[in-house]
Amino acid sequence: MSESNDSDQMQIGACPEHSEIRRKAGKWKVRCTYFMGGEADPIEVEGTESGEMLGELWCNSRFEADMLGSPLAGNASLGFDPVKKKYVATWKDSATPFLYVFEGDFDPEERVFELAGENYDPVRCCRAVYRSRVEFLSDDEHVLDLSVDVPEGLPIRILRYHYQR
Repeated sequence: MSESNDSDQMQIGACPEHSEIRRKAGKWKVRCTYFMGGEADPIEVEGTESGEMLGELWCNSRFEADMLGSPLAGNASLGFDPVKKKYVATWKDSATPFLYVFEGDFDPEERVFELAGENYDPVRCCRAVYRSRVEFLSDDEHVLDLSVDVPEGLPIRILRYHYQR
């Protein structure tokens, strides 16, 4: 039988990092901007998101928007993994058959989540690194920027969601 020390022990339950997750809870109006690449004008639509805490550990969100006549629905989750010491997030929606997984950090001074994950890029039909940056401008306003790294050069900006209560 192997001995374990205190640093190997994990307390199950909320830790201080979980308090940052609550920032995403609540009902939000979302101004969605989708960047189409090249010289094409971005598409702008309105949406809503409702985030609900699952205990003190997770925020689960439901997103809805009308994409120029086609409904778009999505689900997100945000939590903190005390073993990895990283924030973890997922995204899935009604437009793609993929589960997107992210992990990263929160900067309390800047009030910014920086998350990344290798996920499937349906445009280029390959795995690619997606980067999510959520900046909290106030308790009632935040901005999400999503980009994808591509082998050909600089990251490609995919979308910007501007949330307000």
